Amino acid sequence: MSSLSRKVRLEIKQESEQTTTKTLEYEIRGLREDEIPTWANFCASVFAIKANPPPASYFERHYYNDPNRGDSSSIRVMIDTNGDIVSSCRIFSKNLSLGEVDNNDEEKKLRTIEAGGIGEVCTSPLHRRRGLSKILLQDALSIMRESTSCRVSLLHAAHTFLPVYRSRGYESTVSLWSLATIDKTNLFQHAKKYDDASNCKFRLAEFPHDTSRLQFLHQQYSERRFIGCVVRSKEYWDMYLSKELNERIHVMTTCNNDSNTIQAWMSLRPRAEGRMQLIEFGYNVTSLDSKKIIMEVFGIYLSTTTINYQCRRRIETPSTNCCLE
Repeated sequence: MSSLSRKVRLEIKQESEQTTTKTLEYEIRGLREDEIPTWANFCASVFAIKANPPPASYFERHYYNDPNRGDSSSIRVMIDTNGDIVSSCRIFSKNLSLGEVDNNDEEKKLRTIEAGGIGEVCTSPLHRRRGLSKILLQDALSIMRESTSCRVSLLHAAHTFLPVYRSRGYESTVSLWSLATIDKTNLFQHAKKYDDASNCKFRLAEFPHDTSRLQFLHQQYSERRFIGCVVRSKEYWDMYLSKELNERIHVMTTCNNDSNTIQAWMSLRPRAEGRMQLIEFGYNVTSLDSKKIIMEVFGIYLSTTTINYQCRRRIETPSTNCCLE
């Protein structure tokens, strides 16, 4: 990753009795390792306007737990004449699945492609409407294009910022989230009956003990079936997901020949207004029914929580996924 810096001069019009022009100077460069805490505090201050703003530790954790982070220069920043960070754009290295390819072998091969993700895009309120994020984004795209391995770029953004990313060549794909009614009483009874009468047990995932099995299940359920999902290495499970989804990954095991084998997993997160977000799930595609697994694991989880769930149903449009080839 290039840490070379360059100067940027912008001509800003100032409206008063007479229109004047002011020249502003910024420096674009890669972040230094010792600046990570300062950068994290900057991101937290910009995103403080959110309903549930992430703390500075959130951004530090995202960086340090990423097994593919490279060096700190993958975080591109813009510095003003006072030496302060005023804008940020981070490049993530991801390996995406392109599905299986049949090459007449007994085992089909998984095709992958290296992608450059974009995240932590933010600008200080005092320096907005100057095109700083666009400049940093273009800088990041230039770096990714210079890479011989990076073939595609993707990001996750609020719908209001779609014109900015489209102007740089990204196209959008929209995912729909569904809010559905939950009948807790029937769900609990069904889940308890299933748990008592079968050889299936439910527990939290344990790392690194469960890593190999979860990696295998994710590859079979997601990576080999769906184009575009992130290929997860053992390091990604151990270093990143185990920390980001801490105590939220629930697994279902079956007892066969005195051994407990994970057959399914699910990650759930409590949200506001009595809602629960299903982050992800997967199961052994050779032996289990998806609907049953969702109901059973969901029921076991809800039966152990004190959250008061409301009965609601609506369709929401979340942030937009953008892709640049």
